[in-house]
Amino acid sequence: LIPTLLRYLKDGTGRRKGRSGAYSLLGQVAKRARSGSETDGDEATKALLRENLRRDFTDIVPVVEADMHDPTREVAKNAIKVMRTLAALLQNEDIIPRIAVVLTAMEQPSVNTLQEAVIVLSRTPFVAPVTSSVLAFLTPVLARSLEYPGIPQGTQRETVLVIENLVKLVTDHTEVNAFI
Repeated sequence: LIPTLLRYLKDGTGRRKGRSGAYSLLGQVAKRARSGSETDGDEATKALLRENLRRDFTDIVPVVEADMHDPTREVAKNAIKVMRTLAALLQNEDIIPRIAVVLTAMEQPSVNTLQEAVIVLSRTPFVAPVTSSVLAFLTPVLARSLEYPGIPQGTQRETVLVIENLVKLVTDHTEVNAFI
């Protein structure tokens, strides 16, 4: 289901209602995967869903993040909702307390929100292993902070340091292949 939804969303030719519906389905899958959530299903099924979603984060996050800025309010709203639900699936103790700041920088990219996200991330003593799902979640903000017009050079330097610190904590280097 997830690859089919992503193909439809990437295509960009779908109508507003279809794209909105695709995000609704993706959001339902992500909600169902949350551990301890009140959704139906046993924990083994939820664990399998979580693992599949995390594995596909590198494909899912760029599509959802791009649609967070869709001119159609309904599509953008649903994409933001899905990204929030996906972010709740992350299991990196270093990132979990900073999700809100990163999401704000994704939702409302500006010099201020990007700088704030980079500052928060640069002051984070990363110690937990970094997986491709964490990299996929952070990449849009880190890439934008390097490319966004008006970002001060100091913030760009801090962004590079954050990237360096994250890469040092990648335990399985095949996790990084999608980003090279």
